[in-house]
Amino acid sequence: MRCTPDSKSLYHAKTFYKTTWNLTKGDDGVIYLESYVYFIKNKSWVKNETDYLLSHEQLHFDIAELYNRKFKKAVSEIKFETKKIEETIPNIFLRFNKERIKNQNLYDEETRHGESKVQQEIWIKKINNELKNFELYSNNVVIKK
Repeated sequence: MRCTPDSKSLYHAKTFYKTTWNLTKGDDGVIYLESYVYFIKNKSWVKNETDYLLSHEQLHFDIAELYNRKFKKAVSEIKFETKKIEETIPNIFLRFNKERIKNQNLYDEETRHGESKVQQEIWIKKINNELKNFELYSNNVVIKK
């Protein structure tokens, strides 16, 4: 993490990321959904860097990646008419974004922002298992042939 820490913050660190999505049409006429989670290094910060604290912050990013994969899975399972694709995807994205925010908050609540090492380990295992379950959706997905 590279940004200067917020000295007024009660927290030890803050991870910033952004999820973006885009539709692309291949030369073969296939429509693909590209969706990525980006770590924003120049806004993220840590006061006193430790491996444990960085692990807690890494899981925030991993949770964002998990919900990105869930979003891609949901989109890939819908049978679209071409004209409805651009109307439908933003609503699906918003639904998973709300779920992501809810789970980010639950993660911090249950781990007490990483203070509970037992809960931290539970969350690490849970998110890592879910990421494996959604590994098929770590790449771009075909949404319309």
